[in-house]
Amino acid sequence: MPKIKIKQIKSPIGRNKSQRKILVSLGLNK
Repeated sequence: MPKIKIKQIKSPIGRNKSQRKILVSLGLNK
């Protein structure tokens, strides 16, 4: 999870894609 957060901060342009990846990760975790 922390790695994803770092990626989000490093590439604010791909914020939407990062958010989508996080949502998918949460769904897989659940």
